[in-house]
Amino acid sequence: MIFSVHRHFTLAAIILLSQAALVVAEDVKFSRDIRPLLSDTCFRCHGPDASARQAELRLDVGAAAQADRGGYAAIVPGKPAASEAMRRILSDDPDQIMPPRKSGLRLSTKQKDLLRRWIAEGAKYETHWAFTQITRPCRRSSG
Repeated sequence: MIFSVHRHFTLAAIILLSQAALVVAEDVKFSRDIRPLLSDTCFRCHGPDASARQAELRLDVGAAAQADRGGYAAIVPGKPAASEAMRRILSDDPDQIMPPRKSGLRLSTKQKDLLRRWIAEGAKYETHWAFTQITRPCRRSSG
């Protein structure tokens, strides 16, 4: 009896673990995942403050980040390998790496992978929640 119960618990655990492995990773969201990361590590030099902006590059605005910069773009939706930002983030060259070493800022391997995934998924920018129109939730009819 005890052996049978133990076997059933083991089988149930195996089924649950195999189902958990089948869960597909959630899409990367700009507002939830990418904006905070860029805000912490990139916006100081590539954000909304025109007086602090370097290389005339804004990463907080999709059109600017994806604009043609003379044959290349910082962000190329769907193509991390063609994205200059990704190339510089992954660089070992001290003159190219972003964020620059002298800034004291670093991106972890996990953060780099998150950026790569976001670009691969299409680099969709989202409007900040504060500028999104509030909508009333739909009510279900009881009929």
